[in-house]
Amino acid sequence: MFAVEPVALFCRICFVARDLQYAYTAASRVPRICAKLTQCKIRRKTAERPLIAGVRRYRIGHKLDMSITKIAFVGHIDHGKSTLCGRLLAESGAVPPDKLEDVRQACSEEGGVIDYAFCMDAFCEEREKLMTIDITQIPVRIAGKNYLVIDTPGHAEFIRNMITGACQADAAILVVDAAEGIREQTRRHAAILSFLGINQCIVAINKMDRIGYNEHDFYELKRNVEELTASLGITPLHIIPVSAMHGENLMTRSKAMPWYNDNTLVEALTGLHATEESSKDLRVAIQDVYSINGRKIAAARVEAGCVHQEVKVMVEPDHAELCLSDIIKYPQSVKSAKSGDCIGLVTDREPFLRRGQILCNPDSRPHVTNHFWANLIWLSETPFKSGMSLTLKLLTQESGCCIAQIKQRTDSSTLEDEATEDQILCLSDIGHVLIETDKPLVWDPFKHIQEMGRFVLESDGKLVGAGTILEA
Repeated sequence: MFAVEPVALFCRICFVARDLQYAYTAASRVPRICAKLTQCKIRRKTAERPLIAGVRRYRIGHKLDMSITKIAFVGHIDHGKSTLCGRLLAESGAVPPDKLEDVRQACSEEGGVIDYAFCMDAFCEEREKLMTIDITQIPVRIAGKNYLVIDTPGHAEFIRNMITGACQADAAILVVDAAEGIREQTRRHAAILSFLGINQCIVAINKMDRIGYNEHDFYELKRNVEELTASLGITPLHIIPVSAMHGENLMTRSKAMPWYNDNTLVEALTGLHATEESSKDLRVAIQDVYSINGRKIAAARVEAGCVHQEVKVMVEPDHAELCLSDIIKYPQSVKSAKSGDCIGLVTDREPFLRRGQILCNPDSRPHVTNHFWANLIWLSETPFKSGMSLTLKLLTQESGCCIAQIKQRTDSSTLEDEATEDQILCLSDIGHVLIETDKPLVWDPFKHIQEMGRFVLESDGKLVGAGTILEA
């Protein structure tokens, strides 16, 4: 959804090996299983051949339906996100049977049950440490609908990777361990969902087998979850008790929980839908200009609305009007293009377009200002301090900027407000801030057009923050 330059918007972070131990796993058998599955020598910090090669080929080679619903799985460390994703893929037929059998046999030989998380975690370090580091995206068809499953990491060290995955999603499944309940990353990830404006949310209370499928414990945790989400302005569509390991309440109703008569997870998924941007006001971001066969063609992306040939558009921030004489979707000209389309544009006259401009309808213009209020999440281990030199990037626009005021500061792990007298933001803090830019930028409030209301901040070429615009 940060679509024009996703790499610039949320960069990857380097993985640093952590000596993490998990009480529920006999760590000594994990490397042997990994070796059996990858048929290679395990090397730290090195991406090996994907565990489920068929799934990964399916992910890369599959041509996505534009109406696909993108779902991010989020939640605390080790609450079962990857296992839940993997089980859904396996039971929906997305994992080739021979590959699934390889996983089952390898786990069986080491004296354990099949670990469906291996269907998602592709790095050797992920499999060896039993932790998700990077995001994994796999398209799947369930109950006649197309979905993109986005598995995100739960560790605080990889919060940028989590945001990278969540920011692309139309909906989210917040996974909570039934035995552990709400933890630090549960609160932080829920806050980020609210921050990103993801309103379609399902809560999966996972590992119900660990509490004996107890009805009373489920409803007590359900009340706690509802209090958490309500404080963030999120209303879960469903809160479902599941056991990913045993497949309870995923595809079919669980016999182990006869007291639960509501939707299964798959039934709940059918109520989710892709975000529709084509009906909104026209916004086209200009990326670059090329000279091809004597014609100047502007490479652009339609961020919202629909654009048509021979229609006058306004060019911001220049306040100029021109007519689009041709729209090109390789390899031919087209009469129109809709949200999400990458196109080439030819205009009727000079001055020609340039990178950073935004096209819109003359009667529905965006804001053009050098200041705005925003919600900002700080992503750098170096705290923000007043006077820090920053660069703001919004789609293809770029400008120097400063944070002129921090009106409110929230600790995302506790959701408690903190003092703002020192005007400091620490790692993962969320601030309500006033940003002033060196030059006017074109934007819309995030709640109106999300693509036009998202931005990132850089310092010395490194990503330090990401935000959503509220108002002028």
